[in-house]
Amino acid sequence: MGGERSKARGASEARGASEARGTGSAVPTSVFLVLTLFTPQEPHILLLDEPTNNLDIETIDALCEALQVFNGGVVVVTHDARLIETCECQLWVVEKQGVTPWVAGFEDYKESLLIEMEKQMMAEQAAREVKLAAAAKKKADKLAEMKKRHKKE
Repeated sequence: MGGERSKARGASEARGASEARGTGSAVPTSVFLVLTLFTPQEPHILLLDEPTNNLDIETIDALCEALQVFNGGVVVVTHDARLIETCECQLWVVEKQGVTPWVAGFEDYKESLLIEMEKQMMAEQAAREVKLAAAAKKKADKLAEMKKRHKKE
């Protein structure tokens, strides 16, 4: 029963936190409510997998605020740039069957992605040009062969 009161008090405090921010919205309150409900359990770490899916901007902002005041570790798997940029966090990149800390920051990571995509596009364009050149040569050879046969007749 004590846990029930604690949860109810947490929900009330979460509502107050949302109203203090001036949102007056039930949606951001739900984010505070969820994190407040964890408080009696005092977790050391939260694991969040794509927590911003299906959230509006106001709710993402509320989630960021809640994560910044959370007194513990948070592991977030996300593609949401807004969440990554807003939360002060260490970026770890998961790719090519490995995990690597990205020390240079999120802006540098985005720039490296753009450079990598540009290199890939250039390689694909070069491969297309090689295929086109091979097809053109094959066509020219076939045309030359046809002309040769036509002259013999």
